[in-house]
Amino acid sequence: MIDLYQFPAMYGLPNVSPFCMKLESYLKAQSLTYQKHGTIDMRKSPTSKMPYVYYNNRYYSDSGFIITMLEKDSHTPMQKALSDIQKAQTQAFGRLCEEHLYWALVYSRWVDNNTGNTWKKDLSSQSNMPGFLFKMILKVMTKNVIKQLDGHGIGRHTSVQIYQLADQDLKALSDALGDQDYFFNNEPTLLDHTVYAFTASIFYTPWQNPLKQNAQGYPNLYAHCQRMLARFFKEYL
Repeated sequence: MIDLYQFPAMYGLPNVSPFCMKLESYLKAQSLTYQKHGTIDMRKSPTSKMPYVYYNNRYYSDSGFIITMLEKDSHTPMQKALSDIQKAQTQAFGRLCEEHLYWALVYSRWVDNNTGNTWKKDLSSQSNMPGFLFKMILKVMTKNVIKQLDGHGIGRHTSVQIYQLADQDLKALSDALGDQDYFFNNEPTLLDHTVYAFTASIFYTPWQNPLKQNAQGYPNLYAHCQRMLARFFKEYL
């Protein structure tokens, strides 16, 4: 049994975090037995981030490291049938999503207030904290996010440039997918679990922003996102 700790569901998605969505759909695809815990408590996470799991009497965090560990323990590892080139592409496009596109998503949620952004209001409605306390925490969180964006480098660009960089990421993913149902072969592999989690987090944003508008220009990515959701989280469609 795996105990999976992740944020509660939001925006009609199984999770507000693409990293959590990636890990949970992987667990489903591998038919692994797990119990889900919706929480915002990260004190037991080794990295103080979501998601994290309790497995074999230990806590583990980071969706990538968790999946790598489970792949090693699996009798039917998801990536086994892939060629070395396909594994390299999985690594490269996964990094594109998690280390670049992700930060444009963060910017669109936490910083860009010019598009009817309801992110902080929506978070507040999910919190059980008193309003004044949550506002104080939110102020600190926003300051930390801006610092992280600046440290990454993407936050030093203009809003137009940030969304332009993200659109380049989306186009690369769209071109790689083409007219296929999945990136490799006829079944989802880890790259599919990574990509849909990030595109779903963009497509299901309840307000319009340039990131979502640009993503809507890639219908194959939307179809892929819907295909993965229907396969692993049909209760959300």
